[in-house]
Amino acid sequence: AEAIATMVGGLSQAAWFDSGKLGAEGLAASLVGAIVKDPVQDKVVLEEYLETVLKKRPDYAGYYAALNAAL
Repeated sequence: AEAIATMVGGLSQAAWFDSGKLGAEGLAASLVGAIVKDPVQDKVVLEEYLETVLKKRPDYAGYYAALNAAL
């Protein structure tokens, strides 16, 4: 259910407030909402994941930047 809500949220964001194309910026807020349930503990875990895993993957630079901005 969270995956569907994340995709629908991202698509809605892209359709109504962006170019209509789903991208990192459109998914970032929905992903953060799906992942961070406890603002203290979950946010730290997501930040650690971004720094140790996603930052090292050049193909995901847009997602790294968008998720950091959404946090």
